[in-house]
Amino acid sequence: MNFDSTVKRAGGIGRSGWNKVWRAFHHRLTAAGMVFISSLMVFAPGAATAQNFGMSVSNTPTTLSIGNTLTYTIFVTNFASTGENIYVTNQLSAPVNLISSSNNFYAIGVPSNSSGTTFIFQLGTTFQSGTQAALTLKVSPTVNGILTNIVSVAGLNFTNGIIFVTNLTTVSNQSTAISDSLSFPTFPVLANDWVTYTVTATNPGTSSATGLTLSNAIPPGVNVVSYRPANGTNTNGAVVFSIGTLAAHTGTNVTLTVQPTTAGSFTFTSVLSRQGSSATATNLLVVSPFDTTQMTAANVSGMTNNPQTGLMQQTVRIANTGTNSIPESRLVVTGLSNIQANVVLYNAIGTNNGNPFVQFNGSLNTNQTADLVLEYFITNRMAISIPNGNYQAVPVTNAVSFVSPGGTPFAITRMTNLPSGSVLIEFQSVLNRSYTILYADNSAMSNALAAVPAVIAPADRTQWIDDGPPKTISAPTNSPQRFYKVIQNQ
Repeated sequence: MNFDSTVKRAGGIGRSGWNKVWRAFHHRLTAAGMVFISSLMVFAPGAATAQNFGMSVSNTPTTLSIGNTLTYTIFVTNFASTGENIYVTNQLSAPVNLISSSNNFYAIGVPSNSSGTTFIFQLGTTFQSGTQAALTLKVSPTVNGILTNIVSVAGLNFTNGIIFVTNLTTVSNQSTAISDSLSFPTFPVLANDWVTYTVTATNPGTSSATGLTLSNAIPPGVNVVSYRPANGTNTNGAVVFSIGTLAAHTGTNVTLTVQPTTAGSFTFTSVLSRQGSSATATNLLVVSPFDTTQMTAANVSGMTNNPQTGLMQQTVRIANTGTNSIPESRLVVTGLSNIQANVVLYNAIGTNNGNPFVQFNGSLNTNQTADLVLEYFITNRMAISIPNGNYQAVPVTNAVSFVSPGGTPFAITRMTNLPSGSVLIEFQSVLNRSYTILYADNSAMSNALAAVPAVIAPADRTQWIDDGPPKTISAPTNSPQRFYKVIQNQ
């Protein structure tokens, strides 16, 4: 690019001449697709080599989101004599919304609440030799890409001026982001399980994000059981929530409960969107078969009341009648609502096809059995009869390795051996918080396992009883010694 020829064709360096210089220079920059990050001196023909003006632009963020505020200051120094009709032209490469402008000299041509790409300051007679003008603009970018700023200064009674080109920032439309996680239970998922997962929508930007919609695609072969908040809509295989506005650095959660009806792999997709931008997250759910051919279950005791807990208890024996060892198993109790209304399997850890189940985390070899103590909450404390045909015992072949949960340890304030051989522990708690009970056969807890299910604190002090399977893999009386630890879940 021959810059000297541009100057010569522009003629004099008066105001009209500088406009010609600017138009020719800008045309050459645009046509060539060039972006310069430097200062470019422009001299009129025959002018002295002395520089009349100095110019710089303050540092700005390297990246910025659409709709956020960009603040920058143009510094102009007068090295020449005092003069009138000195103009500073601020030319941006893309439209912006002007929020405000300020300077320490008189300015015109910068209206408030305007938009555009060109803003002009006029410096008056107070812009004397040796002084510096600080011209500050606050703008809001509206278009993606590199926001380039070309600033020029010229005066009608000066023989030279300056053009300064800089990249202010890179503008991105991703002012919103999304993350989701499938909140699997601590056990593997089998066909017809009810699985609850959480989608978290966040706005990491520095200004509010408005008009947000969160759409959650449900794969074929999966039924929607429920979702929260209830203002979502389930249409054409997607549950859609109107999130509305998220303030800067905030987020919100929605939860969905779904039922995969067959074994297989299912991909869940969530899309957080607003006009002009979107963010997507996916997660994979692996579902195993529900196989009732390898195990049996039957009552071995009647239902009795435990005065310590107020729960009704009944022992059910499960057996491995198959030819292979089973690493873990579960017992589903069906038809409770047909026997009596409002009966709750208190120590259930999940739901399969609308029926509660307990999980036994111990292994069973062929022909081996385990006795599971089921706890029921029945309002009138009266025993009910559950036929053997209401039990479904199924193997869990893809057992999950235990990982000790992170959280805050809570001191155990009391531990007592009960006449039944069970162990009672008591600890201070926070109402409605979740706690995991860890147990091991050594004080170092080197081989600790988690009792199931987690405990939801009913008050500021909680009692929990270890009476063996399914809470723990064996009764305390079958272990030479047992140690416990309480973790408040995160």
